[in-house]
Amino acid sequence: MFNTVIILFGDREKPDVVFFQELVPETFSYIEDKLPEYMCIAGNTADYFTATLLRKFTVYYDSHKIIQHAGSQMLRNLLIVEVMTTGVIFHLLCM
Repeated sequence: MFNTVIILFGDREKPDVVFFQELVPETFSYIEDKLPEYMCIAGNTADYFTATLLRKFTVYYDSHKIIQHAGSQMLRNLLIVEVMTTGVIFHLLCM
């Protein structure tokens, strides 16, 4: 059900940026397949992780980096994505 709601939301609302917490690899792959108009950036690829989606037609990707949260037993990290939209550079943070 969650996967279907996400795809319907993306198709209907067409947000420029979407942040996710606690995705699993199977859900991330499903989102990548069903929303090809979005660039999908994962904060990790194991267990559960964060992710950021960028709408390819309105938000332009420059780079990203992942900063591990020192001492986290739950594999937490900070996903930083640098983008440009309407001529302005942004650093999007997903934790």
